[in-house]
Amino acid sequence: VHKCNVSSSVEIGDIILVKLQKQKGGLLHHWFCSSLTVKGTNGTVYSFPCYSWFYDSGVLELREGTAKKSNEDTLSVLKKHRKNELAQRKKEYKWTTLIKGIPRCSDIVDVSKIPPNMQFSFTKNMEFKLNSIIAKVEMCFEGHDLIRESWEILEKLMKAVHIKQLTVENGWLYFKNILHEAQEKLIPKLNKLSTKKQWPKWFNREYVKKHWQEDAFFGYQYLNGTNTTLIRRCDAIPANFPVTSKMVSPFLDKSLEVELKAGNLFLVDYKLLDGIKGNVLKKIQQYVPAPLCLLYKKADGNLVPIAIQLKQKPGSENPIFLPNDSVDNWLLAKVLVRSADFNYFEWITHLLRTHLMAEVFCLATMRQLPSVHPLFKLLIPHTRYTLQINTMARTFLINKGGIFDRAFSTGGPAKKTVLQRGFESLTYSAFCVPDDIKVRGVENVPNYYYRDDAQELWAIINEFVVKLVSYYYKSNTDVKKDSELQAWVQDIFQALLSRKSLGNSIEELTKFLTMVIFTCSAQHNAGNAGQYDFSVCLPNASSTLRRPPPTSKTSRVDYRGWIADAQSAVNSRATTWVLTRPSHDPVFLGQYPEERFTEDIPKKLIKEFQSEMQKCDERIKKRNEKLDLPYTYLLPSATENSVSL
Repeated sequence: VHKCNVSSSVEIGDIILVKLQKQKGGLLHHWFCSSLTVKGTNGTVYSFPCYSWFYDSGVLELREGTAKKSNEDTLSVLKKHRKNELAQRKKEYKWTTLIKGIPRCSDIVDVSKIPPNMQFSFTKNMEFKLNSIIAKVEMCFEGHDLIRESWEILEKLMKAVHIKQLTVENGWLYFKNILHEAQEKLIPKLNKLSTKKQWPKWFNREYVKKHWQEDAFFGYQYLNGTNTTLIRRCDAIPANFPVTSKMVSPFLDKSLEVELKAGNLFLVDYKLLDGIKGNVLKKIQQYVPAPLCLLYKKADGNLVPIAIQLKQKPGSENPIFLPNDSVDNWLLAKVLVRSADFNYFEWITHLLRTHLMAEVFCLATMRQLPSVHPLFKLLIPHTRYTLQINTMARTFLINKGGIFDRAFSTGGPAKKTVLQRGFESLTYSAFCVPDDIKVRGVENVPNYYYRDDAQELWAIINEFVVKLVSYYYKSNTDVKKDSELQAWVQDIFQALLSRKSLGNSIEELTKFLTMVIFTCSAQHNAGNAGQYDFSVCLPNASSTLRRPPPTSKTSRVDYRGWIADAQSAVNSRATTWVLTRPSHDPVFLGQYPEERFTEDIPKKLIKEFQSEMQKCDERIKKRNEKLDLPYTYLLPSATENSVSL
């Protein structure tokens, strides 16, 4: 970091714009300017936030940092400046339609074409590339019992990194040593580059390996796993799920009717997957179940499955599996549900509800809000790295022939239908934590740590947003008159293919902004951070199924005949491993390393916000000390500000 002081003996008066120009050539081809501070002879200090790269003979015009809405500029030069800034941004950030019927996204297909301010840092780039190389080999070594084609996979990996002249006898050891040597040399350097504290210790994956077969842990994952927003209270048994009192009475304290009225039964329904034709992997047809699962809240607080139907249409060839079936039959039913859940999670809960939504918010912010706008200053921290990680996902993960096409039963042609159905099913209330909890009827479910932490974080974010917005918008009329805000909202709703829009009240605006920030930070982390933890044990999250759901209960059955083959398992687990690696340059929820707000009141509100986040962090850690299985995925100190992985 370099600080430059420039003095002038001439009094230059009030400063509204500063122009910076870099001469072509020199030692610094690329220059990142953080900010500029000017102190007048009369003691007045002017702050000019920048936080932007520029190159060669580039020119930057910076406005004084006081946040201004669109109707608050009176000087023509300032009106022209914000108009020109947005015109340039709209050339850089353009919409396109990847798949009809899902949110629109950036038209950028090459990460090198992403505007420099939105690209990964050097540190992020280096660690991401290294982790991607290491991932598959690590998966092979962890999964000896499940990997039957390990040498074939290793040969492909060796070709990818140009390692030659290895034999079967020395290949494994040599390749692992090479990777670990690279990791030992590079990671310390990356650590030195980062001044941020490291992420806390995550979930103990050994717990998953030990307990994945248990009914209580099966139910626990709907509350505190990766897919925590799918479960809802069951007030009536669905017509296509003909569970009778006789079937489930052995597992209930009281009759089925009484337990329904008491609110002790819960349903998870994967109807969105109904009729999806599975992918074809290595010329072998794969299968996608669309289960219904009934769960019961026991007196001890545990949530356990008591009935599973693996297809939506009831019938003689679609049995309802029960806990008193043979151990093998009951375990197989749960394994198939977990596979459906993993596929649903990756496409809907993870990709659609966080990544694609965050990109919509990101692009609209860059296209419609100039850097001087108060809402740009509020939202820009929550767009960090989102455009690059999503562009990379479209290039390597969800593209034709990408990882999802090679590892998931919902890859290939199926992904289009799954995403379209998922998007069609989304509601605004599902993105707003208090509304979602109420709609799903899960207010009183015990041991629901995701719900508890999400509600607290939502409340803290909302309080901060309310205070900040109220500082800049004194009335509903102020909201209505802000043409840039209205354009931002319109851009979002058009990208979401919706004719509806947001109202013009401060209350509606603050709720919407809270939703945007929560989605880009906490909601993404709640799913993303734990996906490797819960998928590390293959039967608990098989990315694909090689057989269709059974049409009857048999005396002997082995779930291993259904779960993913070795190569698909390595591909899916390697992907989740890479996407959950701790970053070496994180910006956590509540942190604002870029000081874009220059006024005293917003600065004070940010400090208060950070203080509340710290208190929340301490409360969660204190609670976790009493738990056998700590819930860490919504710790503010481990939740990044944006969708950056």
